[in-house]
Amino acid sequence: MQWFYIQNEKRIGPIEETDLFQLASNGKLSPQDLVWNPSMGEEWKPASSISGLFTPPAVIPPSTGTGNTPNRRLMEKAIRSLSGNWAIAVGLALLFQIIISSVQVVPYLGALFALLINGPMLFGLNRFFLKIARGTATEVGDLFDGFKWYGKTLGGYALMALFLGLWSLLLIIPGVFAAITIPAATQSSDAAMVVLLPLIILFFILMALPVIRASLSYSMLFFILSDQPELGPYEALQRSAQMMMGYKWKKFCLGWRFFGWGVLALCTCGIGFLWLFPYMTTTNAHFYEDVRNLVEK
Repeated sequence: MQWFYIQNEKRIGPIEETDLFQLASNGKLSPQDLVWNPSMGEEWKPASSISGLFTPPAVIPPSTGTGNTPNRRLMEKAIRSLSGNWAIAVGLALLFQIIISSVQVVPYLGALFALLINGPMLFGLNRFFLKIARGTATEVGDLFDGFKWYGKTLGGYALMALFLGLWSLLLIIPGVFAAITIPAATQSSDAAMVVLLPLIILFFILMALPVIRASLSYSMLFFILSDQPELGPYEALQRSAQMMMGYKWKKFCLGWRFFGWGVLALCTCGIGFLWLFPYMTTTNAHFYEDVRNLVEK
């Protein structure tokens, strides 16, 4: 059943009943907040009137997040979560891109400045869209929450970049192989090129697989830090890798579902990415919630 609730005079929802009970359990929904679902007609009621919602401890129904929710369903949930929130979501995505792009174009020091703010900014971005997915109140200031835990968000980003960089060193092997064999093949015959070029491409793909696998393993880092900012950077990376065990292929397939939307966004001179980016990030937040519910059982 779909629920709505009101906080700070803002209507939030729809959210699943499981999520409503989770908000009550976490203290993010107070007994005085008004709630509503379609079965209640036109009357909004205090959350305290909902049976079992604030029974200590809050009784949470069996989670619908099994970790196996179809990717299509996760995308549908993201669209529902963004309903009524598109304006702030698009605005925040634009602000994020402006800040990151502005820092990167600083002469000489752009790369250093980007390294110093990417972690906190990505934390704030993921935190904002995790709130959207959960149906909790959001504000533009959420984007800068990562600076409250600057050391941890910077450290998490730096460690992730380091590990991915080390895995990327594997790509040097096919690069060296190509640099040696392609000139020799062009001097021999076209037939040799026809044989060697597909082999080199296949070699690149095989060497890239560990990098892709690692990036999928660490993809939950900032969602985890958002929920558990007390964790250290390395511990959060470990939690992400553990959470993604058995779900990396599912996450990979989820990413490919946005390929067509990405092509369409390119056809709008990139403007469409302002809507696609919130859609993708909110879907990833629902993916995190789905897998987390299973891991915590």
